[in-house]
Amino acid sequence: MFAKNTPLICLKQMPLPGIVIFVHGVNSEGEWFEASEEGLCKGLNRRLGRLDDQMMYHGIDAGQLTPAKYTESVTPDGFLNPDLLADNYIKPEPSFSPVIHFRWGYRATAAELKEYGDKIFLNEKDYWGGGPFTNGCASLPDLWHGGLDDRTMGWMTVQGINPTNRPLYRAPPRAYGVLAALRLARLIESIRRMQADVPITVVCHSQGNIVGLTAAFFGDAFPDVEDPWGRTGHCVADA
Repeated sequence: MFAKNTPLICLKQMPLPGIVIFVHGVNSEGEWFEASEEGLCKGLNRRLGRLDDQMMYHGIDAGQLTPAKYTESVTPDGFLNPDLLADNYIKPEPSFSPVIHFRWGYRATAAELKEYGDKIFLNEKDYWGGGPFTNGCASLPDLWHGGLDDRTMGWMTVQGINPTNRPLYRAPPRAYGVLAALRLARLIESIRRMQADVPITVVCHSQGNIVGLTAAFFGDAFPDVEDPWGRTGHCVADA
C-alpha cells in the first residue's frame, strides 16, 4: 500500500491550552466578546509558539488558535435578529478557540412589566442583557435581595436628586443574577465531567465578577465529578 522505507507524515493537532469563559457585566450582551476572543487567540499563539514562522505546518489542523465567528444578535436597524437561534449562534466556519461566550440577563414577567416596564429598558422579548444598570451590586448576598429602591425620604426619589444624566429608577429583584451564577456553575461542572483536569479560566467584566464569584460559591458546594477516564474534578474554575 505504501512504498517501502518511505516516511509518512501524520499531522496531529496540538491541543487547546484550556477553556476560557467570557462573562459580561450589567447592561451588556457581551459587546466585547468577539474582539477579545480574537486578541486572546493571537496572544496565545505567540505565547505558545504557534506563529507561522514557528511551525512547520499551519492552520487549524496544526493547532493554531483561530476565533469562531458568530451570528449577529441584532439587525442593522437595531432589532433582535429573528434568525439567531441557539444552534446557529456559532457560525459553521472553521475555528479552533478556547473561548466560550456566557450570556445572562433579566427577563420581565407580566407582573414585573406592570411594575417596572415604564422605568427600565427592555427589548422586544422583554429582556435586558445583564439586567438594569441600577441593579449593579458589590457583594454576593445582594443577589438574593431586591433591586434598587429609589425612595429616599417622603415623596423624594433618587432620580429627583440625581446629578448625572443616567436615570436611577426602581429595579426588579436581582434573582436573575443568582440564576446566571447557577448556570455558570453548571457549565463548569459539565466541562469537568468531560475532562476533569482541564484548566478553566473565567474572565469577567463589571457585574460579571459578582456572577463569577457566586458561581464559585455554588460550584464549591457541588460534589466532585468524574470524567470518562476516572479522574475527579472540583466544580470551580482554576482562575
